[in-house]
Amino acid sequence: MTLDAAQQAALRLIHARLQPHPLVWAITGSLGLALQGMPLDVHDIDLQTDAQGAYAIQRLLADFVVEPVREVVSERIRSHLGRLRIHGVAVEVMGGVQKRRPGQAWGPPTAVARHRRWVAWEGRRLPVLDLAYEEAAYAQLGRLGKAAAIRLWRTQRVSLRPFRPADQRAAQGLILAAMQERWGTLDPGKNPDLNDIASSYADGVFLVACQEGALVATGAFRPPAADTVEIVRMAVRRDRRRRGIGRAMLWTLCWRAYRAGYRRAILETTAHWHDAVAFYRAFGFRITHRAGEDVYFALDLPAFFAAHGAGP
Repeated sequence: MTLDAAQQAALRLIHARLQPHPLVWAITGSLGLALQGMPLDVHDIDLQTDAQGAYAIQRLLADFVVEPVREVVSERIRSHLGRLRIHGVAVEVMGGVQKRRPGQAWGPPTAVARHRRWVAWEGRRLPVLDLAYEEAAYAQLGRLGKAAAIRLWRTQRVSLRPFRPADQRAAQGLILAAMQERWGTLDPGKNPDLNDIASSYADGVFLVACQEGALVATGAFRPPAADTVEIVRMAVRRDRRRRGIGRAMLWTLCWRAYRAGYRRAILETTAHWHDAVAFYRAFGFRITHRAGEDVYFALDLPAFFAAHGAGP
């Protein structure tokens, strides 16, 4: 985890002011996940506590308040919410957080103490919400892509992230190796999109999965139409298959497409590649047609995520 100087200073100040007091609080959001090892970019600091704790934190950090704590209710979440800015870093305080799925009653306020664990940072003990709780909380809020990423990290220490130019050689090699395994022969000239992945997918999304510093899977989508994305370049390193990495990759791609406003995902594979056909059907894709040795699939994204409890 890398924090910039302002974020480090803000975190030191928060700990110094809150630690002496009998408050039940924890760091959540991207910083809480990063403190537990997930390789994420951190842009702000989110603090979770109970309802009384939110107002106590506001008093202890009164010189940084931007928006005073007040009860805020949205479709999925209800809390006592306040915003601060410390050394230029946005800080959000959430107290007595309650969640619900569409059409359901509000759940009880989050018992922060029950889900809290401690991590070391610069010789300090910082409270965070544990990964199992964070996964369940994001899922309940309908943020299924984030929940899938946390589950993959929590269970296998595999992280999903956007492609970077430094990944070019490893990503291209992994995909070409998978294609050669599939076809037996390979003509690299027939895959020009892999020569410069960043440029080829500038209008889409290209993700990689990494484990122990090595790139172990890829997946991407491009928009062939205004409401449709095509899933392409799904590949998992041979020794990392059947561990849920491919499913998490596909889930995250579909979720990103859905959140970007696309309504349909399509893909194609070879009919005699039975494992791949079974994988896409089990995920939820339906076969639309066949042409020669290829089979074509489609997924209604709004219907799929509504069935999994995710709103728009």
